[in-house]
Amino acid sequence: MPISYSILKSELSTDPASMGYSGKSPQAQVSLLNAATQPYNYTTLPKDEIVWGLAPYIAQLMADIASGVTKALKYAPLLQQFNLLTNVDLTNAFLQSQFASLIADGYLTTAELNAVITRAGSRAEILLGSGTVLTVDDVLTAERQ
Repeated sequence: MPISYSILKSELSTDPASMGYSGKSPQAQVSLLNAATQPYNYTTLPKDEIVWGLAPYIAQLMADIASGVTKALKYAPLLQQFNLLTNVDLTNAFLQSQFASLIADGYLTTAELNAVITRAGSRAEILLGSGTVLTVDDVLTAERQ
C-alpha cells in the first residue's frame, strides 16, 4: 500500500495519539511511529489460527452443542462454517454479532476474543495499513508536503 504523505504529515503535526513527535528528530519520530506499542486488530486470520486460538475458551460451547443445550445450538452453523473457510474476515458484521452473542451467553469473554484477534501494532500500521514500516525519508517527504 502506498504511503499517504498527507496522513503522515497530519499525524506528525497534530499528534492525535500523543506519541510525542514535537521537537524530535525525524529518526526519533520514525522510531515512535514504527514501535509496536498499540493494540492492532487483525482484519482477517487464517481459519486454523482463529479456531485453535479460541479452542481453549469455547470447550464448554462444544460440550453444550454435543449435549443439545438450546442456547449453544445456535452456534453450530457458525462452527461448521469455519470448516469451509480458508481465511476468516473479522470485519464481517455477522461474525462480529456472533462473537458478541458468544460473549453475552458466557462462552467467551472480550479479553479472550481480543487475545486471538489483536496483536501489538505500530502507529504507522494503524494509520497506513498492516505491515507498514516507515523510514526517515518518509517523514522528511511528509514534512515537505
